[in-house]
Amino acid sequence: MPVLRPNTTIQTSIWQEYPGIKYFLSADISDISGYKLIHRSKSGLEQNVQVLCTPDTETLVAGPFISELADPSILFLPQGDWRFQTWSYLDNLSGTNYLIAKVYTRTAIGVETFRFQITSDDINSTSYALIQESTTAYTLNQSIAINVTDRLVIRIYALCSYYRHIHLLYSGNNYASNIVTTISRPVDSEFHERVRDFNQSTYIFVEGKDINP
Repeated sequence: MPVLRPNTTIQTSIWQEYPGIKYFLSADISDISGYKLIHRSKSGLEQNVQVLCTPDTETLVAGPFISELADPSILFLPQGDWRFQTWSYLDNLSGTNYLIAKVYTRTAIGVETFRFQITSDDINSTSYALIQESTTAYTLNQSIAINVTDRLVIRIYALCSYYRHIHLLYSGNNYASNIVTTISRPVDSEFHERVRDFNQSTYIFVEGKDINP
């Protein structure tokens, strides 16, 4: 069990022990036509989407994906590291090949605003048997104000230097591509009580239940 001591940066310690909400890409249809859902837990059957990547042009691979109504229900996107985890492979290997997750917010009346993007590692696997996992991060240096009714939208693009087919896997249990945000997770009441008492204690044990392991 980790211990926080006086003069420790409590935000960093909480982030390490309780990273923000993780959103998994899914094949579930949303309430908005043409959009699929992102969930806070794995669900559904494995999806293996394939697109022909056009050289030096961002090609849509999957999406748009959107969070459910009233999710995340916050007033700002917190600063910090947003992580992009994918499983993918190519039909042949040459040049450079990347996946890009573009993150937007969408208002209740349907206005979308691009916020930032996260680029994967260079993809160098050419078979499902040797599928490549990539985990990269984008550091949001300043929190972004949004409406409490805004929803998150994610689109996944490919950027390749030659024509080729690129595969992205998501949903299911084994290759559930996702984005880990800096949006805080709820934890149990004892955790909140101990955080509240931090400045009055010599030591503080960080406890709580991770609702999305």
